[in-house]
This record gives sequence, C-alpha cells and structure tokens, in this order.
Amino acid sequence: MMQISATELKTRLVSFARDIGFDSCRVAACNPPVHANDFREWLRDGAHGEMNYMQRGEDKRCDPEKVLPGARSIVVVALNYFQGDAPHGDAATGRRGRLSQSPQDRETSARAAALYRAGRERNP
Repeated sequence: MMQISATELKTRLVSFARDIGFDSCRVAACNPPVHANDFREWLRDGAHGEMNYMQRGEDKRCDPEKVLPGARSIVVVALNYFQGDAPHGDAATGRRGRLSQSPQDRETSARAAALYRAGRERNP
C-alpha cells in the first residue's frame, strides 16, 4: 500500500468525517496540553466538585502518551445533538421530556469507528 503525506491524510480524514455525518473534525499533535499545570491546580483547588473521575484520570489527561503510547496525532470530532427548544411530549398522557441521547451515542460511536478504520487503512 502506498504511503500518503500527513497533510493529505489529514485532508482525507476531515473530508471523510464530514461525509459520514460529523459536524466538525480536527487533527492535533499528540502532545501534553499546554494547560496541564493549570488543570492540576484546578483539581487541587477542588474546582472539579463531585466529578471525582477528573482526579482519577489526572495523569492521563495531562499526558496523552499514557493513553495512546506511540500516537502522533489525535483526531477530534464533533456532532451537534441539539433537538430544538421545545421538549417532546406525549399528547395522550401530557407528559413532556427530552428523548434519550442513547441512539445518537451508538450512531456516533459507529461513525467514530469508521473514521478510525479509514485512518488506519490509509496510513497503517
């Protein structure tokens, strides 16, 4: 299989992400975030409140190498879940509420998996 340049791979992945329904796709270098020390201080100050998982993943959040050893880039996608201003309602019961996001979450996961496979196939 022929290797393609990093620029061309990025262009193709971003285009493919849009083709399969993502609203946005960005590719970033897999480096520790520049705000890692601020994040650690934010945690020490207790600003995370009851989100204890933030502390449990502190080292991983500050060094992507601990999550993805050897990774050179991180692909970030976005999908707008907005369902409109009016809650959904059931005319028969009068109950109102929002629909669960679960079906969309499964669809988003499938799209993300397709994007990952496309990246691996184009540049193993």
